[in-house]
Amino acid sequence: MATILCCLRHPRGRLRTTIPSSYADPSPHGRDFTPEELRELIPEADVLCSVFDIPIPAELIALGKRLRLIANYAVGYNNIDIEYARTHGITVTNTPTPSSSLRLS
Repeated sequence: MATILCCLRHPRGRLRTTIPSSYADPSPHGRDFTPEELRELIPEADVLCSVFDIPIPAELIALGKRLRLIANYAVGYNNIDIEYARTHGITVTNTPTPSSSLRLS
């Protein structure tokens, strides 16, 4: 089973509806993870979903030995050390349109 570590706030159930039941989502619903919680949980994560105001530096990425993907819920990548991620075989994606135009359904 793959683990998706979603470090942004999202209403309980809204994001889960788009994730197959074979995936685990350890998100703290209703709040962001603390930096300490991210460091503790990232070693078990296959996917990290981040948001523009949470820094994802090389030091944090290095703890994610299973990471295959970092998906940023933002137009850019300025919060992620993308060079470190790419040189370690981790794909980095973003939201290609402004998040204000996205809707959860």
